[in-house]
Amino acid sequence: MKNQHQTVNDIILSGTMASPGIAVGKAFLFSQIDLKTLEESRIPVDNVASEIKRFNDTVQKSIEQVKGLIQSCTNDDLGDIAAIFQVHIQLLADADFLKTVPALISQNRYNAEYVLANQIRDLEKQFSSLGNETARAKVLDVQDVYFRLLRNALDIEHVRSTPLRRMPPSVICVAERLLPSDIALLDLKKIIGIAIESGSTVSHVSIIAKALGIPLLINTPGISSLCHNGALLILDASDGKIILRPSPDTVARFEKRVQKEGFAQRKCSPSAIQCFTKDSIKIRVEANAGSLQEVSDALENGAEGIGLLRSELFYLSRETLPSIDEETAFYQSVMSLCCAKPLTIRLLDIGADKTLPYLNIAPEENPHLGVRGIRFLLRHQQLMRNHLTCIVRASRTRPVKILLPFVSIPHEVEETRKMILDICKKEGVDAGRCSVGIMLEIPAAVLNLGNFFGLVDFLSIGTNDLVQYAFAACRENNHLDEYRAASLPLVLRLVESVVDIASKAKKEVTVCGEIASDPVSAASLVGAGIRVLSMQSRAIKTVCAGLSKRSLDDCVKMAKTVIEVRS
Repeated sequence: MKNQHQTVNDIILSGTMASPGIAVGKAFLFSQIDLKTLEESRIPVDNVASEIKRFNDTVQKSIEQVKGLIQSCTNDDLGDIAAIFQVHIQLLADADFLKTVPALISQNRYNAEYVLANQIRDLEKQFSSLGNETARAKVLDVQDVYFRLLRNALDIEHVRSTPLRRMPPSVICVAERLLPSDIALLDLKKIIGIAIESGSTVSHVSIIAKALGIPLLINTPGISSLCHNGALLILDASDGKIILRPSPDTVARFEKRVQKEGFAQRKCSPSAIQCFTKDSIKIRVEANAGSLQEVSDALENGAEGIGLLRSELFYLSRETLPSIDEETAFYQSVMSLCCAKPLTIRLLDIGADKTLPYLNIAPEENPHLGVRGIRFLLRHQQLMRNHLTCIVRASRTRPVKILLPFVSIPHEVEETRKMILDICKKEGVDAGRCSVGIMLEIPAAVLNLGNFFGLVDFLSIGTNDLVQYAFAACRENNHLDEYRAASLPLVLRLVESVVDIASKAKKEVTVCGEIASDPVSAASLVGAGIRVLSMQSRAIKTVCAGLSKRSLDDCVKMAKTVIEVRS
């Protein structure tokens, strides 16, 4: 076996990390139905009509079960899994999807179990031949529905569900594969790790494991046959390996790592901090992030959402251009971590000081005033279309806010909205799931704000670049600190102007620049009319503590004092 190697005492299997972390615990083996006997057990059917009716009854029984699972997942705040089962309901209610089974029963006079088992086997072959991760995930959905139909045809659903619900605590779940229906039955509070023989990084189990902070290793051939139920295992998903029969020294070493590195199971999207001024004015506090770890840290620190997901950092973390499947999976993982909390994805902000070597971007004489942000994307239409396709596909999981960087003229927004609408139509996604906003970081956009209101759903003020362009002071030039230090009065005047105009048009305004992370500046922003701040995650608790000690009147006076400062 290629992926197996052995140390003095340990048997080590390698795999693919789908969710990072380390777990030390006993194995809990989960098995699907053994198809071998069923796919060879062709029972002649005399009464075809009766057999088709039996199959149709199985379909109705399956629909009722899935409806029950949707309700159960909704009650347990597992919205992601509930959304998966909505797809299963659609499949079970689709006459075209299910017509193959009755047709084969009628044509060949085969029993339903034989037909279903062979359909599942055909899907397994299709899955292994697909290179497209999203397509593989869709095949697993179809396979899941067929497995449910097969179990109900055999009347053995209870035989599968009872052991899963009675699993012992602190186990590492080991399986050949895990389908969405299996995940719904697992007591995820008792699972500290998962290892499966086949899988996909964009599968439902991968997304859910990331959201819950459960270490997950996929593509580990042989794991379910090599370990027995209750055997001690070490799962090091971060390093892509699982250790069977670990020696006492190995166990001790990894237990120390678990304690030291804090790979503890996290509950999906911790409770957010409720931020209020002293006189109970609500301020929504979100966070800026650029990676899954930063998103996780932000939510752990109490962020009420991600107000600025810097998509370019995902690109910058790679050596090659990501595929559509890879980028979609990234956004789906972020959404799963956020649960119901809002997510704003800023489109790829490339140019100036941020370049991607694998895109072969031509050098510019003055890149800070050149082709960057939305300008760059509109000049690279295929890149932009792929980029937006990923976000649109991810919006099936939950609605998303799309933020356009470096906007200066309304035409840029018009062209982007046209592309989003076209992609939504082609992907079969309701365009209402994608709100569109602009970064206010160029003075021209602020001065021309009224002409954008028919095109945008929200506004986000990027104070870092706004200061740079208002004062003609490069952000990277440390000889120009005095200009940046003098910027707050002007920024607050601009904020007041934006809030005043936006409130009349009923558009929400967020500040996502660095000054939102400073407690005093944040209070001044509130005084200038801002009610949504997006900041560094480490600043959330400090900013909220500072605001809780000031009334809105205090904040207004602070803003007025700052605005009137001349030096």
